[in-house]
Amino acid sequence: MAHSSNTLFSAINDLNSGSTAWAIKARVVRLYKQTSYLNRTETWSVEMVIHDQQGTRIHVTIRPDLYEKFKNVLSEGSLYMIKNFFVIENRSSYRSTNNRHKLAFFRASTITEYEDDQFPCNMFDITPLDQLQMEMDIDETLLRDVIGRVISYQKPFEGFTARKMDFRIQDPENNQLSCTLWDDYIDDLLPILETTKVKPVIVALQFGKVVKLTDGVKISNNYQITKVTVNADSDVFTDFMNRF
Repeated sequence: MAHSSNTLFSAINDLNSGSTAWAIKARVVRLYKQTSYLNRTETWSVEMVIHDQQGTRIHVTIRPDLYEKFKNVLSEGSLYMIKNFFVIENRSSYRSTNNRHKLAFFRASTITEYEDDQFPCNMFDITPLDQLQMEMDIDETLLRDVIGRVISYQKPFEGFTARKMDFRIQDPENNQLSCTLWDDYIDDLLPILETTKVKPVIVALQFGKVVKLTDGVKISNNYQITKVTVNADSDVFTDFMNRF
């Protein structure tokens, strides 16, 4: 489905709680299920992060019963026309975007795949490592994207209830950042670190949780929004490598 004009759509920055009859055109950056902490098979909600033509991001919440009608349509990276939704205050403990609002679907909400070759594809919103280290009053509730070359790692620590692996990444300017992965996230990176002998391992952590330290910060995964991508064939990884 395609349209020739963007006048049909509102920008994310123009959305407010005064109406539900909105229509936006947006690309899905992240799509994941929010499960119970005590029971990972129990889905509380389905969550998305989307961005519009201007690159502005907003979080979206979908109840599990409503997701049933969308699950065969939605996928990360795809572009959609999204209509009819609530605009509510974002009171989440951890925020995937800087937006003070988020969207919530109800029964009249619709999602239709959309074709627009000119629409941007901003799957990452990278925070430079030096900026992350230098922020004086860093917001630990705001999740961040980082990218770097793995320069060291430790074998996973096997606890009674969890696994933990620490590693360090570095950018072309020699800025470094400590990182921690927990449980299943370790399996996204460790096998590549153990088998790759020649080329550098470049890792991007999307929506990582920033943790303050006495001498700086580190970043770790935050269940269940974080995504670990390694040595991907994408512009973000190519641009990063070209800086060396």
